[in-house]
Amino acid sequence: MGNVNRHSGQSSHPTQESQPSGKRHRRTHLTKSVDKLLYLLSQGCMLHKVKGGGLLYPRTFYLDTENMVLKYSGSEKRPISKIREVREGEKDYSKRLDPYDRGRCLAVVFGTNHEVLYLMSETSQMRDDWIKGLRFALHMDQLIKNEC
Repeated sequence: MGNVNRHSGQSSHPTQESQPSGKRHRRTHLTKSVDKLLYLLSQGCMLHKVKGGGLLYPRTFYLDTENMVLKYSGSEKRPISKIREVREGEKDYSKRLDPYDRGRCLAVVFGTNHEVLYLMSETSQMRDDWIKGLRFALHMDQLIKNEC
């Protein structure tokens, strides 16, 4: 038999309504955080494309979740569906950079041929934001495809 409150005869198991709003608050907070992050990335951020020899090319990157594309200045667009992986810091090019810069690096792997877009952000926080945002967008894209 379930736990019964001896004084009222009611079950002592909390109902959805009587549960502390902790879980709902965390979920709401998480949703707001993700929405804020996606909005920030949709507004555009300066990232540097890292090319051979450690050459840096500044580009403004945008995450367009409405059209599910990663865009950057120069009219380049990459579909989110083509992203295979988003990596933190990348050893094969970060060793050419100042050790301070390694914490600001990320790599986006595209397609079956594993074409890699190497990027460096202005700050490690910005790098972390892009990693979270791109991974979330990739997850969203996969969920949408699974529903169809």
